[in-house]
Amino acid sequence: MRMFLLYTGLGIAVLWWHVTLGQALLALELRPNWILLYLLPLLLHRPESWVLFYGAALGVGLDALSHMHTGVYAFSFLATLALARTTTNWFYSGNHLFLGIATVVFSLVSGLISLLLLNFLESELGWGAIFLSITIPTSLLHGILAPLIVWGLTQLEHRVLGSTS
Repeated sequence: MRMFLLYTGLGIAVLWWHVTLGQALLALELRPNWILLYLLPLLLHRPESWVLFYGAALGVGLDALSHMHTGVYAFSFLATLALARTTTNWFYSGNHLFLGIATVVFSLVSGLISLLLLNFLESELGWGAIFLSITIPTSLLHGILAPLIVWGLTQLEHRVLGSTS
């Protein structure tokens, strides 16, 4: 029950952060997707099935608050997390270098899925230029920050959940 409350609170906090203060934190057109930056390391830290549906639920919340087409973030997060969970079970070693690389790769996949869905819904979208100029640098930033997110999640779990995690 404590783990459910912990991750429900974290999900709401990350969603609030992404919609409000998170967009104003960094300059230079690098606006990380704070929810994806939270979900990918969480999945690599806890490769459990509930994270897939948790990610889809946070995607629905982000869709509702971002005034985008409904379901774009939800589908993108669910597909990316499912792919990440399936493939990382084969070769994930738990080190920080792999964590950063995996986060970059799956951030790129999520960005590509989102852009292709938006291109399907709005044919005038120049998704190639957006992918090169925004998605790739943002994914690299996600990879750099991912080990810090896992460290923070681990510390928070040990403090809140104790030795049961």
